[in-house]
Amino acid sequence: MQLTAEIKQSVEKSILCWLATSSPQGEPNVSPKEIFCHYEDQQILVANIASPRTVKNIKSNPKVCISFIDILVQKGFQLKGEAEVIEQGDAGYEELASPLRAQNTEQLNQWAKAINHTDTQAIENTYRSDALVLLTPESVIEGSASISKYWQESNHKILNPQSLFHTVARENRGIEYELVTYSTSNGKSFTQLLIWQKTSEMPSRQLEYTARITGDYKAENEKDIEARRLEWIKRCNEHNARHLVEALYSDNTLYYNHKPLVNGGEDVIHEYGYMNNERYSLSLHPLHIEYPSADTAIEIGQCKGSYGGKYILVWKKEKDGIWRILMDSNV
Repeated sequence: MQLTAEIKQSVEKSILCWLATSSPQGEPNVSPKEIFCHYEDQQILVANIASPRTVKNIKSNPKVCISFIDILVQKGFQLKGEAEVIEQGDAGYEELASPLRAQNTEQLNQWAKAINHTDTQAIENTYRSDALVLLTPESVIEGSASISKYWQESNHKILNPQSLFHTVARENRGIEYELVTYSTSNGKSFTQLLIWQKTSEMPSRQLEYTARITGDYKAENEKDIEARRLEWIKRCNEHNARHLVEALYSDNTLYYNHKPLVNGGEDVIHEYGYMNNERYSLSLHPLHIEYPSADTAIEIGQCKGSYGGKYILVWKKEKDGIWRILMDSNV
């Protein structure tokens, strides 16, 4: 179907679209989507954010219906056709994902705008009510109200937030991981690690960790991080959680999975007790790593083996020159 100028304009002005699919048994499913756009003259692109049933239906029955409406003029369109699931690694993925990522940046801009305007409620609305901001292992801000107060007292404007990497971590729970960069009005730049949760139509920040950018240290530290990751895999598969944590983790390490936040090596050893099972096996495969400073690396990757989800590792180079894990998460 040819997308007319009127249809394109309606897509651009619509806040949500509704994508209808059906299972092989004919059971209908309608899912609201917030990140979508027209592409060239015959396609609508829709971001897959926590939509396992939609994806499953399209793979078995590509016939779909999509509708959207400009609420200001109470006019919209309903389009019918066939859909295709394009996954990371597929040919053409990056080209198609680019305009959708640009829309995701809009969420970052809304966060920055709320902080820059010291809008208490708007800041709170970008976070889950039980969100965490990790400053250091000893300094963790809990709750959207406290986080809003922290940002209002920072006294610096947030400038030009940009997404560096984004991936769906747990579709069934609406969990997404993202790495972001931004600068501030005092001339500093930062890399930010985000865990998003989509529990309603707008994703909200569940966890936030920020590191100051002081240069590009990939060439300097990439091999060291790779070596430590390989050691992690080796020790994990030796089925001794204590040896793993004592060798690879900071004394004050943080582990984020199920609330409350786990703090300290002994508690992480307890959490990782299941690794002592001789049948447990795991390997780590990085998807994206940022090296914001000489002593920090932030890694998002894919687990394979007994656990098949995504993982996050924040590496810190300690005073003895050894890289250890400051934060571990596999929500």
